[in-house]
Amino acid sequence: TRLNRKEVCQRFALSPRCLDNMIATGRFPPGVRIGESDYWCEEVLERWTDMEAGFVGGFAIQSDAGCVADPSL
Repeated sequence: TRLNRKEVCQRFALSPRCLDNMIATGRFPPGVRIGESDYWCEEVLERWTDMEAGFVGGFAIQSDAGCVADPSL
């Protein structure tokens, strides 16, 4: 299953800016560009979630990402 940027942000309770920062710093897997949009494979995100020790309940614990969970999502 493919997830778009909005769906990824909702799933991980991240703002789009935080998602971009995490991708830029290598803390989140980049999406695949199809046309003008980025998409993420659900299986890749599940594997990343299993490997990422700094995420608990949708909140970025480590401050080097420069973001916290977005409560509006």
